[in-house]
Amino acid sequence: MATKPRLGNKARVSAPPTRPRSAVPLGTLSLLMLAFGGSLALKAFEERQFADSAILTQQAREAEALSGHVRADLIASRARMEGLLLSGASLEAIRRGVKFEAVAERAPPTSGWAQLTDKGSVRVFATDSQGRWVSGLRAKESIFPEALAGRTFHLAPADGIPVESRFETVDLERSAVACAPVEGAGISACVFRPAPLFGVGDLNRLMIYGLLLTPPLLAVFGLVSVIRRVEREKQEAEARLASSTARSEADEWRSFEVSGVFGLWRWDPATHLLTIGPEACALLGANHDGAMTLDEFVSVVNEDARRRVRDALETPGGGRQVSVSFQGVGRASGRHFELMGGVADGVFSGAILNVTDRVQAHLISRRAEALARTALDAHPGPFALWDSRKRLTHWNAAFARVFNLDKDVAQTGASYDLVMAELAKFVRVERPLGDDANAREMLLLSDTWIRLVDRRTSSDGLITVGVDITALKRQEANLQRSERRLRSMVEELQRTRGQAQELAEKYSEAKARAERASQAKGAFLGNMGHELRTPLNHINGFAEMMASEIYGPLGSERYKEYAEVIMQAAKHLEEMINDILDMSKFEAGKMRLSAARIDPVDAVDGAVKLARRRAADREVALIFDPDDDVPDITGDHRAIKQMTFNLITNSIKFTDPGGEIRVTVTEEDGWIAIRVKDNGIGISPEDLPRLAQPFEQVNSPDAKERNIRGTGLGLALTKSFAEMHGGRMLIESELGKGTQVSIFLPIAKASPASAAAPTRAKSHETA
Repeated sequence: MATKPRLGNKARVSAPPTRPRSAVPLGTLSLLMLAFGGSLALKAFEERQFADSAILTQQAREAEALSGHVRADLIASRARMEGLLLSGASLEAIRRGVKFEAVAERAPPTSGWAQLTDKGSVRVFATDSQGRWVSGLRAKESIFPEALAGRTFHLAPADGIPVESRFETVDLERSAVACAPVEGAGISACVFRPAPLFGVGDLNRLMIYGLLLTPPLLAVFGLVSVIRRVEREKQEAEARLASSTARSEADEWRSFEVSGVFGLWRWDPATHLLTIGPEACALLGANHDGAMTLDEFVSVVNEDARRRVRDALETPGGGRQVSVSFQGVGRASGRHFELMGGVADGVFSGAILNVTDRVQAHLISRRAEALARTALDAHPGPFALWDSRKRLTHWNAAFARVFNLDKDVAQTGASYDLVMAELAKFVRVERPLGDDANAREMLLLSDTWIRLVDRRTSSDGLITVGVDITALKRQEANLQRSERRLRSMVEELQRTRGQAQELAEKYSEAKARAERASQAKGAFLGNMGHELRTPLNHINGFAEMMASEIYGPLGSERYKEYAEVIMQAAKHLEEMINDILDMSKFEAGKMRLSAARIDPVDAVDGAVKLARRRAADREVALIFDPDDDVPDITGDHRAIKQMTFNLITNSIKFTDPGGEIRVTVTEEDGWIAIRVKDNGIGISPEDLPRLAQPFEQVNSPDAKERNIRGTGLGLALTKSFAEMHGGRMLIESELGKGTQVSIFLPIAKASPASAAAPTRAKSHETA
């Protein structure tokens, strides 16, 4: 019968093993998580700073645009008031004509031409030719343009008002404010826009960064919990082992064995028998405890570790110590064990430890470290971690890639100074970031901008975090270029408006002179033809360039709308000037025709094609229906085209959308009859005799409601051209039903009185 094995030297067996080192450097994991969270916070802060900067930049542009609009509106009011003063208008006429709230004789308190009152209104000053000052009061609501969503406009004195854009908080409400001075007026135009400190975008960023940070935190907390539990169980086992050294040898197996944690073994090389205790038997899932052969023992060891277990027992290493790890099979499948022991009196004895929790904890720690490494590599910018001696411990792939560091430089233990010196070789420009000595911006040789920040850790280490700001720098450069272009366009627009205002003032002065002396008017218009057209060409050209956005977007759809209004107004002004110059030539007897043998249908067709766009814009049908075989006549092709075009455009003005204009060319008793007939508002009988006179227009209520613009020279020019051809013009109209205007041109050279054109009821012939 086999005797119960003896443990040998109790002191050596019961001596607690050296406390194993933690499988995962908890301090390093904590630093990594701190660095990851800090980089996310830094990124969120930068995004918020960029958003605030964009808001302030936009606010400054809006204030500058509002200032330009207010100045243009006030200058226009002042110019209209000066024109009325030069024409001798009364104060009441000035108030109605310029739409002032009140008008009074008052001189400006300073040299400015506009003043802000205590009630927020604006007073505009102008003087007449005798030096009498007159002021008109404008409400600020009538000066402001249509407000954008969420914007509030305000006028304030220019003195003491800061012009830079800024954030202000009133009653816990944060707003973006920007003011711009109105040149020459002592007034600043301000724009207010709500800008809450914490908005929906900030909440979204907070949630996104919280979700990014949560998985690594949970993994680290789980890993730390497992490690602490394993170490606590091991310490309890060691304490129980140490407290049982005083027990009798008969109770040694049970006193030292701990259920589920470890059991005891004894190996006698002389008998080749290995004895295990009851708990060791339960741990390994063996068939029985007590003595067994080595083959029986290794049958509960997985095949990969059987040879290692045999070698460890039969040929122990130096120091006669046994230490081998293996995995169980059968009932102990999935468990991990460690066979530990030593020799005493030629017999080996020791313990079999259940290290399954430790192995699993090690696997978890490796996965957590891999997760931390993945999170570190997921950071888009460079990241590096230095210990208290400023030696490199961890870094991500972006750190070596962005700064083009070799493997012999970016390695564990490399000093901070060495890495930074190597990094400086690939930096083109480096400058500090504000007052922070540990933050800097650098432009690399690869044209990449990096913002690099160094921060101290709680363990006196160092974290280096970099963010790629290349896109931000490019946006800043694009924004600066856009601001320069916008500033240039605003200056050009102001200069163009000034030219237009100057031209309007000259025209008003010329009109006043014309009313005093008709002969002086004719001479002035004859000499100033080129001078009037040249600035108009500039206005048309530059306005068309801005409306087409040739050099890039204007920054606001309102600027484009203003440019189109300027272009339309300038074209209208050019048409009026051409009509006035032509009329002055008729009055001075300088108008000449270039007579030639022409096809009248071709000339009329050219006018119809030229007017089709206007008719389409007004949704009016324009029909051209000439007779076949209309004979040629002797006449001026341009003049006939101009006459027809004048008649068609007049019909378009007085025809409602959905109406119809019909143009015909017929031969009637030796005359070519060109007729333009519409179904518009018609002309009252009392207005017919006044038409075809210079500067005369229809004064019916319908015409006033339509706000028809023009000089009243179209019919007068048409009548004059017809008479120069030896013909006449006939107007037929019925109020509410439409108008027909006929031009009769002789086919052969004949006196206008030699043939009579047909007449109709409700008509007026101008011959």
